[in-house]
Amino acid sequence: MESKDSNHKFSLNHLPYCIHYDGETNTDSYFKPTTQITPEREIHTCSFRGHLIKGVKVSIPHGYKGIVVQNINENTHLSVTDDSSEDALLGDITSTADKTFSVLNNFEGWIEWSPEIEPSKQDPSINALSWIKVSDIIHECI
Repeated sequence: MESKDSNHKFSLNHLPYCIHYDGETNTDSYFKPTTQITPEREIHTCSFRGHLIKGVKVSIPHGYKGIVVQNINENTHLSVTDDSSEDALLGDITSTADKTFSVLNNFEGWIEWSPEIEPSKQDPSINALSWIKVSDIIHECI
């Protein structure tokens, strides 16, 4: 993710990897995807730590907006344990009360990356968007 400065293009990438690092990095020097345009979609290709990864653009459904937030409370933080299950992560997120967030940026989509093959609609981040459609259908007026 790049800065909110209007001179920089904002791009969001989801790499399904656990990286034990939390800090600044020079992504422009190391993360240089190439794009191949097909009739169906754009396919992005890159190398991540010496491994081939492929990515596809995922768009937020019409009527919705994605936001990137930062917790600005100094006394609270998200601590992720070695248990990377979804329930454990959600438990950590919901267990700390009285959080205040600042919106850093917004996005209309992201690049979803997968090792060696193109991400599919069954990938969790992409599949999650189908629940928005289900929610819209069950909540529409009859």
